[in-house]
Amino acid sequence: MKFRKIMTLLFLSTIAINLSACSTDDKHNHNSDVSNKSSEIKFKEIVGEELQKIQDTNFDTENYILVDTRSNEDYKKGHLKYALNIPFKEFKNNVSKLEQYKDKKIIFYCHKKTMSIDAAKMLVDAGFDKENLVIAPGVKEYTDYKFEKYVNVIGEDFQQMLANEDGLVLDVRTQADYNKGHIKNSQNIDVDNLDNIVSVLPSDKNTYIYVYSYNKNTATVVSQRLVELGYFNVINSLSGTDYYNFEF
Repeated sequence: MKFRKIMTLLFLSTIAINLSACSTDDKHNHNSDVSNKSSEIKFKEIVGEELQKIQDTNFDTENYILVDTRSNEDYKKGHLKYALNIPFKEFKNNVSKLEQYKDKKIIFYCHKKTMSIDAAKMLVDAGFDKENLVIAPGVKEYTDYKFEKYVNVIGEDFQQMLANEDGLVLDVRTQADYNKGHIKNSQNIDVDNLDNIVSVLPSDKNTYIYVYSYNKNTATVVSQRLVELGYFNVINSLSGTDYYNFEF
């Protein structure tokens, strides 16, 4: 009996050691892309109510970019209105996408801040100013976020998708500016008269629909309307013609 107790204790000790090792390895792997230099940095934080208010009022939207570091699957289930999805697992290889926002505020959110903080540290390692990096509560920490279901992309990705995918392109600018130049085969629509949008829309709700305008505010209004009408594959350009040189 005494021998059996000793063997049981040894067995449990071995399990505890192995679990401890696994925990350490997981933590190391999660932070392996973050340098020692940035590991102890503390970032500014924003409360959930404030971030949602900024989204609701469209306040100063061109002076910040909102980054969702959750998986692509979670993002597509619902995300904040102006959020760009860069999954944490792919973040290190996509830092260059944020170079154009280097002098603007970059606000991160995920599930519970952990991935957001590590993503922000990667930007510090890449030369970004930590004073411009802000951490918001995760979706499991602040449950009153209002979510949207179109996909936000930046200008170069929008242009690349147009080259590789079929679909309908909507130009949400004035007729005069549309006549001066527009993306090939795009349809011009009036954001102030969205009831007429139905006349140019396909019957197939799975059709890819690409939306661009002068800025992300106007394009987003149309993208929201398309989702309300039941379209599943709406691609919204966060980069408007005022900020990105599309190929016309």
